[in-house]
Amino acid sequence: MEGIVARLEGRLLDEELRSQRVTKCASVVSAYPEVRRRVNDLLRSLAKKHSGGVVVEGRDMGTVVFPEADLKIYMTASPAVRARRRLEQQGRAVTPDELRAETDRLVARDTADSERSVSPLRRAAGAHEIDTTDLALEEQVERIVEMAKRLDTT
Repeated sequence: MEGIVARLEGRLLDEELRSQRVTKCASVVSAYPEVRRRVNDLLRSLAKKHSGGVVVEGRDMGTVVFPEADLKIYMTASPAVRARRRLEQQGRAVTPDELRAETDRLVARDTADSERSVSPLRRAAGAHEIDTTDLALEEQVERIVEMAKRLDTT
């Protein structure tokens, strides 16, 4: 499976890109229309280069960037589960205080992203909703792969 790998001076950036600091900044910067326009143009350009299709994730992929996508998924989970997953992904200890603080941050970000005037967070028309609260990663992937396979047969 191909993917875009972010590197800086040969160093992988995945962990840093998903850090709390970057997540917070991304939410602020993404409210600027010119930034969104440039990033969206870049994503569309990259997608055109891959005629077999692409998989992208983001809060406005199905509503703004690729509204005509063949398969749109709107993934949800309880704020506490999302917070726990994010902390574990960052390799951080999941203490009750840390979990509560991260949950509060996620809820605040969701609210800000839902209320912004540029590309607000919302479910795209025709998107399949998957509540991942009680699903392991493998189960999430299986559900999405099955939906994609059904597209291939229609």
